[in-house]
Amino acid sequence: MEHLKEFGTIKAIGAGNAHIYGILGRQATIAAVGGYAIGAALTLLLRAASADSEMKLILFPQVWTVTLAGTFLFCLAASILSFRQVANLDPAMVFRG
Repeated sequence: MEHLKEFGTIKAIGAGNAHIYGILGRQATIAAVGGYAIGAALTLLLRAASADSEMKLILFPQVWTVTLAGTFLFCLAASILSFRQVANLDPAMVFRG
């Protein structure tokens, strides 16, 4: 949403909505993978820190998979608002002051 003017510039030089949707999809994917990696690292650190205590952190492989898929879907869903804004973007807005 903060980069509507840049997307307007891309549209003004001839890129279609499909190209811009690809950019937004890649940004959502990067955010999902990065967020998942940070969360997974913190979880593993917490698991190691609690190994000596009576409370064990047990995570099944399915939890990791579902969490990654959910993170990706939520990031993609959050970018839908941007998809709609960019689709209705007028490239001429770049040339207005």
